[in-house]
Parts: sequence; C-alpha cells; structure tokens
Amino acid sequence: MSLLPAYMSELWRCYEQMHREDLQSFDLQLLSVDPLTCHISVLPFLAWEADVNIDGFSESVQRDLVAGAFRALQYAGTKGALENALDSFTDVNVIEWFEDDSEPFTFKVDLSINKDVEITTKVANRVTEIAKKRKNARSEISELLLSYRVSGNMSLASGGVGEAKCNAIPLDGYEEILPGKQHI
Repeated sequence: MSLLPAYMSELWRCYEQMHREDLQSFDLQLLSVDPLTCHISVLPFLAWEADVNIDGFSESVQRDLVAGAFRALQYAGTKGALENALDSFTDVNVIEWFEDDSEPFTFKVDLSINKDVEITTKVANRVTEIAKKRKNARSEISELLLSYRVSGNMSLASGGVGEAKCNAIPLDGYEEILPGKQHI
C-alpha cells in the first residue's frame, strides 16, 4: 500500500518502495512535542523554546519544568503563572503584597522542594530567574523561602476501654469539661 497520491509518477513510487523500511523503522515518538511524553532528546529543544533552563535536573523534573513553562505562557504575568512555572519542585505559594501588607508591588515565593533536588545557591538562583521571567512587569520579588518537603506515616494510638485520667490545665479562654457535666 502506498502513501502517495494516485497522480504521483512511477519514479516517486519506486523511491517510496526503496525507503519503505526506513519509514517503518522511524521512531514516531521523535515527532511528539508534548514535554511529558516526548523522547528525551527532544526535551532540550522544547526547553529552549519555552525559555527555561533544565540542565542538571532529573528527567522527571525537566519534563515538569518545561510543561509548567508552557502552561505559564498561557497566562503570563499572573500569580497562577508563577505558581505553575514553579510547581514542578513540589509545593509553591506566591504571596502578593496586598495579602500580607508588604511593600507595594512586591511578592514572596514560598517553595517546598522535593527530596530529589538539593537546595543550593544554584537552585535558588534558578528559582529567582524563573520567577523574574514569569512575573508581571511592575512587581519585584522581595523574599524567597526554600524548604524541603518531608512526608511520612505516623501511627497514633489512644487508650482502650475505660477511663483515662489527665492532669492537664486548660489554656486561657478554654474550660475543662468533665464527663457527666452539662455544658451550655
């Protein structure tokens, strides 16, 4: 079966037949431009197009950074664009000046980084660089807070059947409620 239109000459059909094996062995993933599914060799070109530096990060962080940069381009200059551009690190919270009574037209970036990335001056500079590219024209970054995100499982056990006695003193503004005592 030929992929050529019916009006093409016999010479073109011969050329297609000679190169059919080459076309069948071609990796179609190289044609994908989705940063989350494309071939790893395409990722640097997408990063260049999105104007984001991905050198030195793991493949999953690189993919997330490029995808976040493309999402951020849709609504550049907004708080959401900043958060989306930086959300590949894990949790990001952008606090604008009117949310915490800071200097006008400033914002803070509070970023929790996953354990795959080591917090260094280089990472802090990259985060600042991404924030400066995605912010609006008049706002300036006033503070950058970097921390590790730690998660784990914790088991809590409570007393079994019966009564438990505690010698705790209630904090100011709170009162002790004893079993059987009516509280109104």
